[in-house]
Amino acid sequence: MHGSIAHNEGTLEHNLSMKEKGKIKSFKAESDFFVIAKNKDFSYVQASLITGRKHQLRQQFLKINHPIVGDEKYFLPSNTAANHLMLHSYQLSFEYQNKIKKYQVDPPLEFKNFLKKINL
Repeated sequence: MHGSIAHNEGTLEHNLSMKEKGKIKSFKAESDFFVIAKNKDFSYVQASLITGRKHQLRQQFLKINHPIVGDEKYFLPSNTAANHLMLHSYQLSFEYQNKIKKYQVDPPLEFKNFLKKINL
C-alpha cells in the first residue's frame, strides 16, 4: 500500500458502488487487515476478505487513501512506484465435499523484488 497506515490492524467496512445491469448498486464490503511491515512511504499488509466483492481490497484501500501499489484503476495520481499490481492472493481455502481444501502460493519475483527495493 502507499503510505504508512496508522493502525497496525483493523477492519475495513465500506459500501462499494458497482454498475450492474446498467444500474448503480451499493454492496457492503468488509475486510480484516494487519500490517506486516511499514515505513514512511509504504505498508506491507495482509488482508482477509469477510465479504467477496469485485475489486474489494483495491476499492477499500483507496477509500482510506492507501491505494495498492501499481493499481492503474483505483489509484492516486502518485501511484507510480511499481510496474505491476502489488496484490497477491497467497492463500485460498474452502470446504468441498465436507473437507477443507487449502492452497498456498509464494508471491511472484516482481513482488519480492519490490519489497526489497522499498526496504520492507
